[in-house]
Amino acid sequence: MVAADTTVYLAISGVLGLVWVALLSFVFRSTGKQRRLAIVASVPAIAMAGAYLLMHLEVLTYETAGREQSVTRFFGYTAAVLAFVYIIRSAVSLSDRQTVTVAGFILATLWMQLVSWFLTGILESLVTAAGLGFFVAVVYLLYGPLNRHALERGGEHRLLFAKLRNLFVLCYGALILTSAASEQVLGLLTPFVSSLGAGYIDLVLMAGIGFLTVFSLHIFDEQESADWPAGREPSAVDARTGN
Repeated sequence: MVAADTTVYLAISGVLGLVWVALLSFVFRSTGKQRRLAIVASVPAIAMAGAYLLMHLEVLTYETAGREQSVTRFFGYTAAVLAFVYIIRSAVSLSDRQTVTVAGFILATLWMQLVSWFLTGILESLVTAAGLGFFVAVVYLLYGPLNRHALERGGEHRLLFAKLRNLFVLCYGALILTSAASEQVLGLLTPFVSSLGAGYIDLVLMAGIGFLTVFSLHIFDEQESADWPAGREPSAVDARTGN
């Protein structure tokens, strides 16, 4: 007998809750800027744990393409995305404009997917295509301009950026494929398999963001914060001299 979707949601919520508790241990052991980053790194896990719990309770559930679904998942994603962008901003000192641009494109991709759930026909296709277009733009930013910026920053900061970027693109891309193969779209996956697959990907993504960040907290010390204030773009001279 296959478990119900709501049972899967409760299990994923429980595991994400345990991940959050593990991340809290780093919060309590840290101070200053490192504690602030540890708190932010724990947000994706607890935000999605809460979202999955609400999905289990069928809060904000609507009829979409013949199937009832809770939209609380997208509120959890939004909190996770904002935390992710804050972390990469801190890691490689992105400017305010770069930060707002990448956050805006990711959120546009996310919420357009939700909007497409309530549409049919040509409108659904147009909104879905627009969302994919924003995702392509996000990939371009992360592997193009922002990657060049990270290379100037160098060292372990660039390495953390690269790990988080690769994790995000792989997992978010997998979520898009899972959604496309779901019962609502191509019908290649049963509701149970689709829910389990998406839940597993969410677990890997949220836990990955958290643990990759807390294991790199040592690069966020107060002296570096003064030398590389958020929003300042390092020059070529900075990259050569290490200042």
